[in-house]
Amino acid sequence: MKRVDRHLAGIAFDLEGTLINVETYHFQAFSMAMRDVAGVEITFLEILETVPYALGGGDHRIARELAAATGEDVAWETVLEAKRKSYEMLISGVSITPRPGAREVISEFIALGFQVAIGSLTPRKQAEHLLHESGLLKMFRPECFVFAEDVLNKKPAGDVYIKTALRMGIDPRQQLVFDDSDVGLEAARSAKSTAIGMPVFHLRDTLATLGHAGPARIFYDWREVNVLALIENLEQELREQDHGRYSED
Repeated sequence: MKRVDRHLAGIAFDLEGTLINVETYHFQAFSMAMRDVAGVEITFLEILETVPYALGGGDHRIARELAAATGEDVAWETVLEAKRKSYEMLISGVSITPRPGAREVISEFIALGFQVAIGSLTPRKQAEHLLHESGLLKMFRPECFVFAEDVLNKKPAGDVYIKTALRMGIDPRQQLVFDDSDVGLEAARSAKSTAIGMPVFHLRDTLATLGHAGPARIFYDWREVNVLALIENLEQELREQDHGRYSED
């Protein structure tokens, strides 16, 4: 595929959920924390259904929402600390692997000449552990990682994907973003990037919310992605959008 006149030049990937599915462990850890700290029984599915931005919103936001929902004098910092300890226990000894097909898709993008980056709210130390254990670390240039510590405004603000584009040396409008959450897709759109949904949980409500975030495509499995066909189709759509804008002018 020729690089000339290409609208898209770089691909940014969210990490947890999108490339590596450890989301269930996170929500189980919050369930354990709420039981231990507040004596509240709540399942991870209930957290998904009741906490705004549970997917992609970050641990701090979830801890605040859960603490407030107890109606008791429970500090969100206490919930967060208990969650982190539970998560570390759950994840220890677990084999960390990419979602099936993810590694192959990244390789195909690289082979086509695209820059690739990671844009995640995961803290750097935790993210680098996941990338190393999964074997994905070596697929990305070190300067093309953007983690929680690297941005002031978290998703759904566009900061993280503006910065991934900057680190790839491209305009955010030349960037294609893969993210599993509605807040991640909103962040991509805020950055003026093209967004693709890659959900982990296929629940009706979460998928509806994801769809409302306006992705150009939604894939449920990385093995569904035909990289060359996807790029060719998106390029055609972006050319048509450009033509429409020029016609209006």
